Amino acid sequence: MTLPDKDPAHKDLTCVGLYFGTPEAPSLTTVPIRAAGFSVTSICKEFEPGGENDVPLPAADAYFLMLYLEDAAHADIRADGSATPVRHYERGSICLVDLADGARIRLASRLRALAFVLPKALFDEAAALSPGMASRRLVCRRGEPDSVLGNLGTALLALLGSRAEPSPPALLRHVAVAICAHLLHQYGEKSAVWDRKHLN
Repeated sequence: MTLPDKDPAHKDLTCVGLYFGTPEAPSLTTVPIRAAGFSVTSICKEFEPGGENDVPLPAADAYFLMLYLEDAAHADIRADGSATPVRHYERGSICLVDLADGARIRLASRLRALAFVLPKALFDEAAALSPGMASRRLVCRRGEPDSVLGNLGTALLALLGSRAEPSPPALLRHVAVAICAHLLHQYGEKSAVWDRKHLN
C-alpha cells in the first residue's frame, strides 16, 4: 500500500480513523492555544486473521501518539516493506513516533487505543506558555508506561463518549495543553545543539 505524499497540513489526519479502517471512530479536534490543531480519536480495530491488518499513516510535520487502552501487539513495517518482530504493548503504555517520513504498522491483535495527531507547531506554542521551557524534538517511545497520559486519557474518553456538544468543550483544550506540556517535559530531547538550531 502506497503512503500518501507528504503534506504538513494533511486534512485527513484529523480523522485518523480512516487509516485504521474505522472512519466512524469517535474523534475530537480543537485548537488549544493559537493556530496549531490537536486531534484525538478512539480506535477499536479488530484483528482479522489473513485479512488487512496494515495501518499506513502519511508523512506529516507532526507526531503520532497512541495510548493503549488494553494490551495489544503489532509490528512496524520498514520502508523496504519488511516487518520488525511483533512487539507487545501493555495497557497504559504509549507509542510515540515522528511522522516526518510517515509510519506503518501491522496489527497482530485487536487494537483499542486513543490515537493523537500532534503537529510540531503545537509544541512551539505550548513551550511559549511556560517561561524557561524550550520547544524540543520529541524522542520516539514504544511500549513506555505512562500513568500521567493514562489519567489524561480517562478524561478524554469521557469527552469522546459525550459528543453531543456542537463545539469542543473548554476541558478538551486544557487537556490538550497538559498533554503537550507533559510530552515536552518527559520525552523532549535534551540536545543543546538542536535547541540552538531550532531557536535561532
